[in-house]
Amino acid sequence: MSKLTMYAKRAMLHGFYLFPMNRKKMFFSAYEGKQYACNPKALFLYMKKNKIAPDYTFVWEYNGKSRALEKYQVRCCSHNSLSYFYHILTSHIIITNSGVTPSIPLRKGQICVNTWHAGGAFKKFGADISGEMNGTDAAGLAVAAKQTDYFISSNHLFAQVVGHALLLPQDKVLETGLPRNDLFFDRDRMDKVRKAVRRRFQIAENAYLILYAPTYRGSSGEDLLKTSDRIDEDLAEAIRAKTGREPVFFLRRHYYHKEAETYRSYVDVSAYPDMQDLLAAADMLITDYSSAMWDFALTGRPCLLYASDLDDYTAERGFYTSPDTWPGILCRDRAALTEAVRTFDTAAYQEKIASYFAMTGSREVGQACQKVCETLFGSQKSHDFDL
Repeated sequence: MSKLTMYAKRAMLHGFYLFPMNRKKMFFSAYEGKQYACNPKALFLYMKKNKIAPDYTFVWEYNGKSRALEKYQVRCCSHNSLSYFYHILTSHIIITNSGVTPSIPLRKGQICVNTWHAGGAFKKFGADISGEMNGTDAAGLAVAAKQTDYFISSNHLFAQVVGHALLLPQDKVLETGLPRNDLFFDRDRMDKVRKAVRRRFQIAENAYLILYAPTYRGSSGEDLLKTSDRIDEDLAEAIRAKTGREPVFFLRRHYYHKEAETYRSYVDVSAYPDMQDLLAAADMLITDYSSAMWDFALTGRPCLLYASDLDDYTAERGFYTSPDTWPGILCRDRAALTEAVRTFDTAAYQEKIASYFAMTGSREVGQACQKVCETLFGSQKSHDFDL
């Protein structure tokens, strides 16, 4: 988007200022309405369960219908609809996981909370990559930063990185951990989610569940990665030998992926609404450069990093920390994946996770929802979370 186009859209949308801001309305958005998920969902449910801001009207940007949101009698609006512009420009508090596009002129008195959608400090983004790849140029990033009141960070290193990547002053960054990751500190809740996911996809309780979740290739908004519909039999056999359980493979494509594909070897869970549920259900994660590895590391379960195009990805995108240090076992080809399973050492792996958390200054302690709500509303009495 050119600078001229951005300011032209902002000028046009100023017309919504004719409608007064409702100081008892809160707007939630995850992935521009593509999902009811991530940190906004975690905060929304925490507020509902703990009766925080009970007199607020909650509005969700959601492109379609959601039974879960219907249960809470929440108003919904589709991305870029007139209703969307009306609600986002008349809400007192806006909670997103990617920020508000700079073409929308937020008004004085509104509070914008960018919970972000990634933990750790892995692939570069924002001003640290090209505007074409990022989807927003420097002028847009500057406007978005000015309109952001709070930015949520999973760790201290990322809090420093985001200052440069999104042009944010450090006093806007809250080092609380990610609200969606509070789940991994509640073992009873995790077990409920694990069982629910397995029932949903008819996976046997004793099966060894591997979640394959590669990140996208290409520019912002597109996924060029092609996934072969073939499970490596050597890998499957290594898992059987190591665990004594039958492996089942889930495939989770990035939400940028638009092509309809049919898989026989994988259980395709790309349409499942909440990645955190899948991570809670999985016994092993296979990814590449996705920050899902950060979330999954909180479970302590094995993560393999299948990075066959590491050299190309490094040259094209770059990283904030070395892949060798990440909370997963780096594998450059299929043979390395199999060998990583055969030689997996639990104690060494736990040390690797602890080392990365220490290096980045992890702030994940299972209290992110509480801390964010305290920032917005003051101290609140906590109640048990009930699914």
